[in-house]
Amino acid sequence: MGPQVFLIAAAMAAAGAMAQAKASSNASKFNARVADNNAVIAEQNAAADESRQRRAADRQLAQTRALVGAAGVTLEGSPLEVLEDQAMEAELDALNIRYGGALQASNYRSQSQLGRSAARSAMTQGYISAGSSLLKGATQYVDAS
Repeated sequence: MGPQVFLIAAAMAAAGAMAQAKASSNASKFNARVADNNAVIAEQNAAADESRQRRAADRQLAQTRALVGAAGVTLEGSPLEVLEDQAMEAELDALNIRYGGALQASNYRSQSQLGRSAARSAMTQGYISAGSSLLKGATQYVDAS
């Protein structure tokens, strides 16, 4: 068998490096897809929560208007200011929900980008390791011949 064993070992090491790189790359790509999906879910959940918040605020404002009207108070001056403040706070709550969802989605998208970058890096590292193994085997073959 002789020096050829070095070439066979080098080829096997290179194949192993590429298989490991491919597995790592696939795992990183999968994690990136999961993060992309989570970003969409975060946006959808925030939109649903924002909608629920707006409906709840509308009910609260309607109830307040009804109570003010039932008390015989006109909607001007202080009662009107209270309703306006209530409406403004409700809108801020809804916008904060939307903003929180956007931040969460942005975080997931960043994770996705990191996953894709890790996938590319894994493949690059695999090529480098495989090439290094082949060069080492070739050097050992030449030295042994």
